[in-house]
Parts: sequence; structure tokens; C-alpha cells
Amino acid sequence: MTKILLKQIPYDTKEYWHWVRLREIVLRLPLGLRFSMKDLLQDAHELIFCGFNENHMIGGLQYVLDGSKAKMRQVAIIFSGQSKGYGKQIVLLSEQILANQGVNEIYCHARVSAVPFYTSIGYQVTSEAFSEVGIPHVKMSKKLSKNNLETDNQPIC
Repeated sequence: MTKILLKQIPYDTKEYWHWVRLREIVLRLPLGLRFSMKDLLQDAHELIFCGFNENHMIGGLQYVLDGSKAKMRQVAIIFSGQSKGYGKQIVLLSEQILANQGVNEIYCHARVSAVPFYTSIGYQVTSEAFSEVGIPHVKMSKKLSKNNLETDNQPIC
């Protein structure tokens, strides 16, 4: 598996706008949705991590911090990079960073179609299905500790 470089992306930079476009293509346009200014302004208060392979952005995710918990959202991998392990690397590397910052639980609203991916990396379903952006989701969560986060490469920010 090709190892990736994980970088924290500052809001309103060239890399940030590249990330917005990637998210829109992967997550929004297939549902007939676009980002609003309200959506994008919310990003200013979140941690954004993107994975790079040979200087090409291949995907990323965002976190909303709430004390020792964090909500993971907007997980997106370019279509040509899906099912190649990039999403797993991005999630696990970002978990390492958050655990080192004192976060001990991550939760997300996962598309039902993505539940097998999240369960494969230690997340558990914690709710019944509900609708979000017009498609079925479930809440999932994972407890973090510095000792149980192992990856083959180290996060670089």
C-alpha cells in the first residue's frame, strides 16, 4: 500500500479550496447538492486534515472538537483512490494526532453504505438509522487511547 503524507490544512488557503472542490465532487454533487457560504464558514472552526500522495491531494476529513470528544465529518477520498487504503490511513493518522491532543472519543454520522469501512477500523454503530442530506446514516463512535493507535507511518502536519 502506498503511504501518504497527512497535513493539517489551514482555512481559506489554496489547499483548503482544493479540499472544498474535492468534497463537493465526491460528497455533494452526487446528491444534487452544493456548498453554501454558511457551510464553508463553519469550516473555519474545524480541524481539516488531508492526505497527499506525491503532492496530489487524495482525500481528507474534518473534525469538530468538543473537549475530549471530536466529531469526524466530511470524509472524502477521490474516486480513483477509493478502496486502496487511503481513507483508512487518513482516519488512523488523524486519530493519532487527536489522541495526542487529549481527545479520547471520536464519533461520526456515517452513511449506511460506509458502515463496513468504519467497523473495519474499530468504530461501532451507536444509533438506529436516520436521514441526513436525504440518505440513511447511523451514528458511530470509537474510543481512543495513545496505546491502541498503531499505523505504519507517522502523521506529518
